[in-house]
Amino acid sequence: MLQDSKSGEFLACEVHPVALEDVESLEPGWYFDWFEQIQQSETYKLMAIDLPERILGMMSIERRSGYVEVLLVESNPKNIGREKRFRGIPGHLLAFAADLSFRLGNEGFLRLIAKTELIDHYVKEYGFIRHGSSQVMILDTEAADKLISAFFGGNDDGAIART
Repeated sequence: MLQDSKSGEFLACEVHPVALEDVESLEPGWYFDWFEQIQQSETYKLMAIDLPERILGMMSIERRSGYVEVLLVESNPKNIGREKRFRGIPGHLLAFAADLSFRLGNEGFLRLIAKTELIDHYVKEYGFIRHGSSQVMILDTEAADKLISAFFGGNDDGAIART
């Protein structure tokens, strides 16, 4: 569940595939070209159930042999920095990818290439392991379980809401 940083309340959220209409309705300020992403890879959006008209974050992935590759993760530009309203947007999207990896028989394994300034953040916040001195980050089975529990364990049934 997402936490509203202003009220402290928790909001249930869902992950859905991104449609062309979603990308066309994005407000200005998104860093990545999500129109390109929906044409090239599986792309998902995070929505709060109580705020269905607003995309809180997006992620693109590719299914690989033995793992899921996370290509891009981005929070809504209105939810970045010290003034952000919701905590946990990237974590929810990464937890969804880890759950998908489990469902595909890949034991929760994720791989991503992190921006240099985010490497320590991925290690501390989500449990990724850095591959040598590269920017390649790996999430293993144990860390994937913890990530899913941390971000989706608060749902009534412990499951990740998805369509």
